[in-house]
Amino acid sequence: MKTSPIKNFNFKGHDAGKIKALYMQNSNYPTQVHIYNQMKTIGESEGFDVFIHDNQDIKSEKLTEVNKKQNPWGIWAQDNKLLIKKEGRTVAVAPEFYNKPELAEVADFCEQTKMDGYFSELMFEGGNVFLGKKDNGENYFITSAANMYLCGKYLYFQDKFETKAEYSALEEFFKKGKYFNEQGELIADEQEYDDNWKYWTKKAIKIASEDFDVKRENMIFLPEADFHVDMVIRPLEYPYVLVNDDTEVDKLVEKLDEQFKFNIQERNELKRFKGILQNHRKDYCLSDDICAKLEANGFVPIKIAGAFGRNPVNFINAIVHKNGEDLVYITNSTKHGAKIYAAMQENFEKDLFEKYPKIKRIHYVDGGKYEKKSNSIMYYLGNGNGGIHCLCAEEMGD
Repeated sequence: MKTSPIKNFNFKGHDAGKIKALYMQNSNYPTQVHIYNQMKTIGESEGFDVFIHDNQDIKSEKLTEVNKKQNPWGIWAQDNKLLIKKEGRTVAVAPEFYNKPELAEVADFCEQTKMDGYFSELMFEGGNVFLGKKDNGENYFITSAANMYLCGKYLYFQDKFETKAEYSALEEFFKKGKYFNEQGELIADEQEYDDNWKYWTKKAIKIASEDFDVKRENMIFLPEADFHVDMVIRPLEYPYVLVNDDTEVDKLVEKLDEQFKFNIQERNELKRFKGILQNHRKDYCLSDDICAKLEANGFVPIKIAGAFGRNPVNFINAIVHKNGEDLVYITNSTKHGAKIYAAMQENFEKDLFEKYPKIKRIHYVDGGKYEKKSNSIMYYLGNGNGGIHCLCAEEMGD
């Protein structure tokens, strides 16, 4: 891969648009094979391709078994790269700060697909960035303020070295807040960064503006509502953004309390579910703060009950495809789950069709039954903190 920063992209973003292809990675697991095969079926019905990348191989056919040759990288194809357009060509952009196996995946992916690839000086994961176009043709860029703070921290650390620091050194600094060289000398200190974080964050913002051809006024830095923005918001057509709303979630939980008041098993599951949700809210901001920031930047939030912390249910983490005049919503299923989870999906579907009628179809991805009252995608959400959007890198059409 080339290592120069990206300049002057003719950007086609990842808000609602026509998808050309989705790329998954790593078919070493039955769960991944089942999800890929389901996505192939959806792609065939909606007019886009779906591929899965294994070491030195891009597969386009449905799979009948797992790949027995071990891949060195994981399953989250969205996080280690962004696929964007440059002069009509699709280009893979990878963050410099990432572990070596995942960067090896991007390099091999570029070789197998014949795509150009670049490293960005930013530290990002694809699930923590949304890119798109406003009505006036200008690009927009959405991430969390916390992510830009970390990008600045990365630039500060790299400034301490004449050549690029090793990933292990960066990892040590981010974990411990200090980094010493082999002679025991203090090279980087988190306190020193915090004393001057505005300077480094401004540098990170300038790089993002240049890399993604986005004016500063079109860059939106949201309060942190989850570890990745794609767990709590989903841009539709500009200016509309689907937002997981605390009040809507609480209303749904109250409704479920009443609906299952005589079902002890389901109430126990709901009690466990509510506990996870409450713990999550202690660590992250209110949805009202997210909506206020979006509105201040010209977006229109659509409030809905769609995400519930680190629970195995998330309908916001989704892919949106434009098929002709129709919008198609592809999200995580609760099939095979507890009855309360099926009720959550029914509630979400009803609300989504009412609140954004341009969405004509919803495809739910489950990956098959995983264990009692769970499916593969619910297992991913509950244990791996990611769903269908995290599993797919999107190549947009022209």
